[in-house]
Amino acid sequence: MGVWERGRAIIDNYYSVIFIRDKNSRGQEVSGYIDYAHRLKTEDFEVYFSGKKRLLPRPTDMSFYNWDSHIAVWNSTPNYQVIADNPEGLLFKYKRDRKILNVDPKIPGISSIQLYVISSQFCLKRAVIRGIASQLQEEEFEKREGSS
Repeated sequence: MGVWERGRAIIDNYYSVIFIRDKNSRGQEVSGYIDYAHRLKTEDFEVYFSGKKRLLPRPTDMSFYNWDSHIAVWNSTPNYQVIADNPEGLLFKYKRDRKILNVDPKIPGISSIQLYVISSQFCLKRAVIRGIASQLQEEEFEKREGSS
């Protein structure tokens, strides 16, 4: 199965939120939460999967923060409602089952798991995946991490 097919397979089974903190083409540090299913449906991810382009958060994603200009933006998507005024921090409510997804890494997820990927391409990339990850996907993730 190719990279594109694996990306589509994840979407067919899970609704993932990806956190990325990296530098944009102007050298500005940006971070944000991306609704992976929504972005995958609205743009061609082949450039990201092939490594031709880096995946970065945009002001149109669920959340976006530019650390240099201090611009903060959040937007609901077809899959998630953004709850930004919560005293405990940023929350996302999945619109189908109305469960709350707390992206705070210190709080264990309910019906979600958090995967951390540190690479030379990204400072930190965190995927919060709704649902239960199958053993096969966990093994595939571990194999990829062991080979990098």
